[in-house]
Amino acid sequence: MSNLITLLRDSKIIVPPIQRDYAQGRSSGKVPVIRMRFIDSIYNALTNENEPPLELDFIYGFNELDRVNNADVMIFKPLDGQQRLTTLFLIHWFIANKENRMEEVKPLLSKFSYATRESSRLFCEELINFTIDFNSALKVDEQVINQPWFFVSWQNDPTIQSMLVVLRAIHEKFNSSQNLWEKLIGENSKIVFNLLSMDNLGLPDDLYIKMNARGKALTDFEHFKSSFSELLNQDQGKYFNEKIDGEWSDLFWNIFKNNEGEDIAKLVDLGFLNFFWFITEVISTKSKMDQTDDFWLHRVKQVYYLNTSNVQYLFACLDLFVGISKLNDNPFNQIFYVADDEFSSSKTKIFFKNANPNLFQKCVEYFSIKDRFAIREKLFLYAFIQINLNKKQIPDNFYRLLRNLLENASDKEVRNDNLFNLYAGIDKLIDGERNPNNLPFTKRQLSEESDKKALINGDSSLKEIIHKLEDHNMLRGTIGVFDIDKTISELGSTFLNVFYQGQNYFEVSRAMLSFGLYPQNYGNQYLRFGNKNISTWREILTQSDNRQNFDRTKKVLNLYLTHLKENVGISNNSIVEDYINNNTQSENFPIDYYYTRYKSFILWQEGHNEHQTDGFYYWNDFVQSPYDCIMLFRSNFRGRSWSPFLLELSLRIEECAIENYSNKLQFTKDKLILLIEHRNQGFKFSAPDGETYSEQYIDGLIQQNILNENGFLLINQNNNGVDAEDRIEKCSKFLNDLMIAQ
Repeated sequence: MSNLITLLRDSKIIVPPIQRDYAQGRSSGKVPVIRMRFIDSIYNALTNENEPPLELDFIYGFNELDRVNNADVMIFKPLDGQQRLTTLFLIHWFIANKENRMEEVKPLLSKFSYATRESSRLFCEELINFTIDFNSALKVDEQVINQPWFFVSWQNDPTIQSMLVVLRAIHEKFNSSQNLWEKLIGENSKIVFNLLSMDNLGLPDDLYIKMNARGKALTDFEHFKSSFSELLNQDQGKYFNEKIDGEWSDLFWNIFKNNEGEDIAKLVDLGFLNFFWFITEVISTKSKMDQTDDFWLHRVKQVYYLNTSNVQYLFACLDLFVGISKLNDNPFNQIFYVADDEFSSSKTKIFFKNANPNLFQKCVEYFSIKDRFAIREKLFLYAFIQINLNKKQIPDNFYRLLRNLLENASDKEVRNDNLFNLYAGIDKLIDGERNPNNLPFTKRQLSEESDKKALINGDSSLKEIIHKLEDHNMLRGTIGVFDIDKTISELGSTFLNVFYQGQNYFEVSRAMLSFGLYPQNYGNQYLRFGNKNISTWREILTQSDNRQNFDRTKKVLNLYLTHLKENVGISNNSIVEDYINNNTQSENFPIDYYYTRYKSFILWQEGHNEHQTDGFYYWNDFVQSPYDCIMLFRSNFRGRSWSPFLLELSLRIEECAIENYSNKLQFTKDKLILLIEHRNQGFKFSAPDGETYSEQYIDGLIQQNILNENGFLLINQNNNGVDAEDRIEKCSKFLNDLMIAQ
């Protein structure tokens, strides 16, 4: 028969990684009952003289000889009996503390350890050196948790959790007992077991697992830890192993600790890997390494094996955020904001999807999920790391400058295969470089940044309005739609009063059209008008190499804002009504007029439901034929499309119907069926094939000079090719007269 102390005199006990976590402290199922029965049995055996020794059955395991500090050390690895041995270890530790025997037994108890997790091993080491305060009102587990060496994340280690629960149960059971030590370890020990060595059976690892029904495979993260540590030199490996289950684990545990109902241990592991892969991507990108190998270990080896500087950079990044986590104020909250009511000139608004000012946290949570941690977020986080790691002094509003440059770079510029240049560009920005020729950012935006800086330096009172405009969701850093001079104060304030969340942007579009045709050209044939979508207006209000006539947009917007500034309290509806009335009285009906007056030029109605389009319109020749256009439901002809003039007629005249995809308008009244097309000069009427009555009817209209020889209802135009009459009203009257005539 053996007991724990005799086994420890002969060998170290190390629970191998392949074993499961210590489980006797769990609260699920029958475990609490089994735990208390086991502790009660040990207590009764130690305190009752009449009780025979408690035999704990067989404990199986392997003995392995290891070389430690130039000496041969025998290591016992339990195959079956891990749970009993761990509970015995805790009981021995508690009673030794209670009876002041720790100094003599510490060398032996320190030979018990766990290799399942680094945190479990470290906990056992620290526990051995901890002395219980039996005068404290706190239970032993509470005292342990309160120690400075106890990492908060250790509460997420299943083995440590169980040990704490069992220690409390031992405390409650044994706290009033006396003189148990000799009964526990003496020659006539009351707690014994049969030790069975399986050294000679030659069991391979797979059979080892099969024999131990409670064994478990290593997790992916544990495989990662083991494999990665093997790539490091001795000092780096030691540092990694100490940190991974200590401060670094604590760092990620604090991010996920409040995720109720989830496996926090898995989240912590995934969080670490997310950040690890982000840093690995940074290093490999800056080093121009080919990281296309799908096997993760090959990629890790490529970046870190025998590369001390890369390993040090990874460790420094992790330690940086450990330090930040200990601060009372999160520095990210001092740099970035999301909600409009949090505006501050000293902060920078970010516009990412599901934006979180704490970019480190977002990286940790979402880096591995496609499209959840955007390229621009990567670049911001990289800049933050570089600034803080290198303790760089940066100018005020540096992050605002970076935001403006990144938000107004094209997607062709901000893409994964251009990250090398972008990282290099950020490094240059941090070092003070502002020459557009040396930076991978849009020269136009760099020039604007220089102009804004000069304006603010000349008049600091303009700083707030400029920053508010930059932080507007439609502008996002670029304010080139304004003149960057002192006029920006009043016009900018007016803009903010008009362009706000909840505004009726259809009415804004109509009001702006009263001052001119504001859209820019997409090539020679497309224009885009504003709809309800903020993204559409952002496109309209910002400059791009993909569009022409931005100055036209700028001119119209400034006229519109100036009018609002000079006519305080005037509404968009009033502006539109005045415009329509003036044009009607002057018999002047440019294309802008129709877009302003008629809803069908903005919305497509299906039954009782109205649908907004993407705002795109197509012209074969806008200059020569401005009225000959097609409204697109989306951005091209692959979707629905109509002549907006015909669409409006279909809503006004019950006898009219129009199909999708640029079809003709059909007018049906009894036997009369007319097909109507719209052209710059007017409306062309024809009859369906084989409809003799309708053909004859059209011929009659031609003979009466109501239609011209080609079947057109012509629209009178002035010498500039502008309608001198409202063609919608004229065609509506024409069709209504037809119905009366029928």
